[in-house]
Amino acid sequence: MNKTIETSDSLTIVVPLYGREELTNRFLNYLQHVKCPFKVLFADGSLNDQSSLISRVNFPDVNLEYYRFPYDKDIPTYMKKMKGIFAKVTTPLT
Repeated sequence: MNKTIETSDSLTIVVPLYGREELTNRFLNYLQHVKCPFKVLFADGSLNDQSSLISRVNFPDVNLEYYRFPYDKDIPTYMKKMKGIFAKVTTPLT
């Protein structure tokens, strides 16, 4: 039996963060403007907590989730962050 996949349930966008708050804000404004139908997962490993910027309150038309990870002090820490965020992906495409 073939199962039809809804377009919005077929792709998750993963965004690793390390600072660059202005660029993150521009990206979120764009997603809001185009009413992005896909889930967007933010994995923040920067020193600054961006949870106040990355919020469904600020961007109500963006299906987003923000996850705070330990500071990306080295490659192993960064890779642990990436493993953690990809474990949260439930769609067939990323």
